[in-house]
Order: sequence, then C-alpha cells, then structure tokens
Amino acid sequence: MDHGVRTLIVAIDTTTSVLRVGIVLPDGTEAAEARADAPLGHSEKVLEVLERALALAGTGLDSVGLIVAGLGPGSYTGTRVGAATALGLARGLAVPVRGVPTLVAVVADAGGGERDAVLPTPRGGWYVGRYAVDPAGWREVVSPRRVEALPPGAAGPAFRASTLARLGSLQDYPVRPIYR
Repeated sequence: MDHGVRTLIVAIDTTTSVLRVGIVLPDGTEAAEARADAPLGHSEKVLEVLERALALAGTGLDSVGLIVAGLGPGSYTGTRVGAATALGLARGLAVPVRGVPTLVAVVADAGGGERDAVLPTPRGGWYVGRYAVDPAGWREVVSPRRVEALPPGAAGPAFRASTLARLGSLQDYPVRPIYR
C-alpha cells in the first residue's frame, strides 16, 4: 500500500514491559500497531517490531515523515532505548522527531479530558501523572510521581502506540525521557 512520500507518523514506546510501535496516516487513522512482550529485551526487539508494523501498514521507512518517542515515565534503560531509537531513525531519515509522555496516551485512550493516568513501575507500585487531553493537544497538570497504591479512578495502564503518534502530530515537544 503506497501512503505517499514521507507522510506516515511512527511512534515507538519502550517504557513498559510491552514494546509498542504504532503507525498513523496524516489524518490520524491507524495504519498499524505491533507489540512484543519484552520485559528485558527492548534493545534486541525494537527494530524487529518496527519492521513488523511497517509490513502490517504495507509500507517502508521511505514513507515516514515524523517519528514520535514515548517518554515514560518508565525504566531508565527501557525509556532510553525508545528515545535513542527514535532520535537515530529521525536523523537517518532526515525527518522531525517529537516526544510524548506515555501517560498522555493513557489519558487519551481513556477518553481524554483531565484525569490521573497510571503505568506500572518495574519494581512494583505505580507511576501517576495528571494530564489534560483534548483534540487540540495536551498539557501536564501534575508531574508524574511514583506511588505504592493505585489512585481511585485513574486511567490506565492500557494505551496504543498509534495514540502516541496522533498526539505527537499535534504539538512539538522535545525528546526528554521521564525517569522516576
């Protein structure tokens, strides 16, 4: 399937034990989503999962116009793998790269609005942050922090990498991983 020259948005998230790659069209329609359970193997699997997502979308790297990195919070090494891969791909393809906190995708996939979002930490407990998400973009309300108990009413931890890609297309945000 030919998606045109440099129009696809690719998101890579390695901040949790599940590695995710999502691809969306310029209008925000999901073209592909690929995942791998990789609690300790993100660096070995990230390019394999990217290749699988591109194959599912019926395209190649030559159609990619923007790379988005999931910024976490998450494990130090896992978060760096995704950020470094996104930055390297963007440089090699000569396309822009943006970052989106992974918790923003959790809020967006839970229906948007302003709410707490959670992701599990690698050693037990939860990362919690409060974000506001609407069709125009997103903003941080309360910075992510680590807590032991799951907050009542929090969204998560489910999200799609394609949601990160859509969010990355809305606003320019630097690739600065969130470590906690």
